[in-house]
Amino acid sequence: MKLSALKSRETVKILISILIIVILVFFPDLFFFLKNRVYNYALTGVVIVTVLLLVPVVLFFYNLRIYYWILAFIASLLPLAILPVILINSLPNSEMLGLVLETNSHEASELLGWKIFLMPVVMILIFVLVLKVSKGLPSKINFKKAALISLISLAAFLSIPFLRTFSTTYYAPTIRNTFKAYYPFRIGNAISYLSEQLKNVENYNKDVANFSFGAQQAVTDTARKITVLIIGETARYDHFSVNGYSRETSPFLEKQQNLVTFSNAASGGSMTHLSIPLIITRADATDYDLHKKERSILKAYSECGYKTFWISNQSKYGLAGNIGMHYSDADTTIFNGWGANDNNYTGNYDSALIPAIKNVMEIHKKNDIFMLVHTIGSHWRYLLRYPPEFTRFKPVSDRNRNLIGYPPDNLMINEYDNSILYTDYIINQIIETVKTENAEATIAYVSDHGENLHDDNRNLYFHSYTPTKYTTHVPMFFWLSDSYIQKFPEKYQNMKAHKDYPVSSAANMFYTLLDLSHIDIKNNNKARSIASETFTGDPQKVIAENSTIVSFKDLK
Repeated sequence: MKLSALKSRETVKILISILIIVILVFFPDLFFFLKNRVYNYALTGVVIVTVLLLVPVVLFFYNLRIYYWILAFIASLLPLAILPVILINSLPNSEMLGLVLETNSHEASELLGWKIFLMPVVMILIFVLVLKVSKGLPSKINFKKAALISLISLAAFLSIPFLRTFSTTYYAPTIRNTFKAYYPFRIGNAISYLSEQLKNVENYNKDVANFSFGAQQAVTDTARKITVLIIGETARYDHFSVNGYSRETSPFLEKQQNLVTFSNAASGGSMTHLSIPLIITRADATDYDLHKKERSILKAYSECGYKTFWISNQSKYGLAGNIGMHYSDADTTIFNGWGANDNNYTGNYDSALIPAIKNVMEIHKKNDIFMLVHTIGSHWRYLLRYPPEFTRFKPVSDRNRNLIGYPPDNLMINEYDNSILYTDYIINQIIETVKTENAEATIAYVSDHGENLHDDNRNLYFHSYTPTKYTTHVPMFFWLSDSYIQKFPEKYQNMKAHKDYPVSSAANMFYTLLDLSHIDIKNNNKARSIASETFTGDPQKVIAENSTIVSFKDLK
């Protein structure tokens, strides 16, 4: 009787140890499901992950400690894997890996504050905890018992589709989808994603080596031409006073003559590495991969004799390279991002771009110029995107304090609006700089995406692969010089006539800039130009999670 009780206690101890390890390994998904009150997924996930973790037991029957070390390592990644759940209420997946790859250490430190230094400590503690819990498990078992455990677990997993139907039509995809439905097995998708993106970067220059738009200048004259495309960061349409916002956040733009602002402009994606390739290439939300097969708009201008420049106040992006693969399309790249500014905050203010722009103008006075100017705009933390003298809306957080969680909503909105106020100043500075050149000039501004600012009961912050109307409704402005309007008044009038049409930064910016510059290319689609009299509006498609396509008008 005592022996039986002892064995029962031992069995309970083993089951509890297994459950603890499973929970630690599965915790990022478990936390997401519990947070969103999807309790059936939480329970199902625990069962399926337990079954799948038992399948490899037969491979380690002689030394199970090796397997425990592997599980300890996987569990130790919990602080990283749980970040998307905490920050943007998203499951850790391959798309989140893409975000990590395109986020540098400075951006990460701003987002997490002092907690970034705590993460390695927590990872080590979880690793040690799993090893400690595993001491309650056997260090080895005989082969027959191990094989039986693995076979029963595998059979249980393979029988899952039959819980829904005995039809074998969808058996294979159901098994595949079930396997990759839960963390950490979803990591296989992430590795595949990483491998694919690395291959994209490696192949891009090779694939487009002989690519040509066949670009030609349709209107030839001796006037000097300057085109500037300013790509903003995280700016929302509805936080610019020039667009009707109640606070005066864009006083300079409101005073600019020859400015057209578009009231219904949508981004092609709510993440930077999705939206920017669509802005600068012929790709759109329905054909994202086209940007990997063709060069960007810089190449079209270069073919027409323009000197082309990529001037950025952001750091070079990481391994995923959807933006970085296009740097080489410019004659010259200039990166000002992430140097020390006067107050020792992370990164330069966008004012660092102005001397670089002026220098280009000065050196290339006799050349036609195309500049892509990439700002840091309103990237989190908003407070650090503008100098203290632009603190018009108060109160704000202490600039020297690392945040613990989100700031109160009133402080966050004040800080965000101050960053928009500073963006208005930067755009105006670029316009005024170009004015001094007395050229036929076009300046376009569009933000890569918007931002969630705790706008409703969904409690959303930042932006993610799940688009909302707040992360996809973007400000879009065009400014034309006096000399341009005098020579081509119909282009200006067409844009004003279309200012309330549905437009897309993904589908329309590329063609509009070329149209305004009177550049024709092979397989051109002038009807997509907002400056064309044939423009009738755009369907405004947006890339959502899992590369699905949604309509902007349906977003909430």
